Amino acid sequence: PIGILSLLVIQKFYTKNVTVIDISSNRLEKAKILGAHKIMQGFPINSSERVDIVIEAVGSEETLNNSFKWLNPQGKLIMCGLYEDNIKIDPNNMLYKELKLIGVNAYETENIRKAIELLSNKYIEVGSIITDILPLSKAVKGFKLLTASDKKSIKVLLAS
Repeated sequence: PIGILSLLVIQKFYTKNVTVIDISSNRLEKAKILGAHKIMQGFPINSSERVDIVIEAVGSEETLNNSFKWLNPQGKLIMCGLYEDNIKIDPNNMLYKELKLIGVNAYETENIRKAIELLSNKYIEVGSIITDILPLSKAVKGFKLLTASDKKSIKVLLAS
């Protein structure tokens, strides 16, 4: 998932003080193992807790609207989750706090080039997020693992 990969990149280049919020206990457990400063299940941030940057990697209306609440004034909201449907937001949430909204297409050519560079130079170690290794002939099983309701699989590597 984009969230776990974002954690690895942020820790390497920016800060170790990263809070990861997810609904999947398996992903949160992995985030903690990978060094997340704090993990939170669901949407538990109370009114006194704020952050400077939120990476919204889910693509849900609820998460996006909560992201506005979690940000400090003049904070940054980086959107990289894909939305399947139109969503409603209150633009005043951005206006009153003077938030910056940044859209990121993770599959844009330049981003893919940078990702390959990070991996080939071993700036980030992604082996720890591979939960399953299957032969290429079991690709359908791999996709089923990734879409299973238990969310136990994070990344599936298909090898020939």
